[in-house]
Amino acid sequence: MGGRFAIIAAALDKKIKAVIVISTAGYNIPPKNKVESEFFNYINPNAYISRIYPRPLLMLHALDDNVIPIEQAKYTYSLALEPKTFLVVNVSSCIHGYCPEMKNTIQEFLQRV
Repeated sequence: MGGRFAIIAAALDKKIKAVIVISTAGYNIPPKNKVESEFFNYINPNAYISRIYPRPLLMLHALDDNVIPIEQAKYTYSLALEPKTFLVVNVSSCIHGYCPEMKNTIQEFLQRV
């Protein structure tokens, strides 16, 4: 859940210069009542991701992630404002989390920040 917390932390702490998250997405659970709705708004990265702007965001996700479906990650990414980058890793050995195929993209991103 580190990526989720990183999105929220960056939204709240303007000293953070950029955000890199791997295999993450917001919560896509419809609340059943007002109390649940308020709670989800506090912990849901989808409610915070647009507040990262104008700092850059890099999201990396495995195509066949077996923990967080890529559609959920793409939805969270769609809520972010530019500048943003989404990298899909389509390698059978990459199913969740960091994969060596992500290294160059991460290094290039960090050089630009």
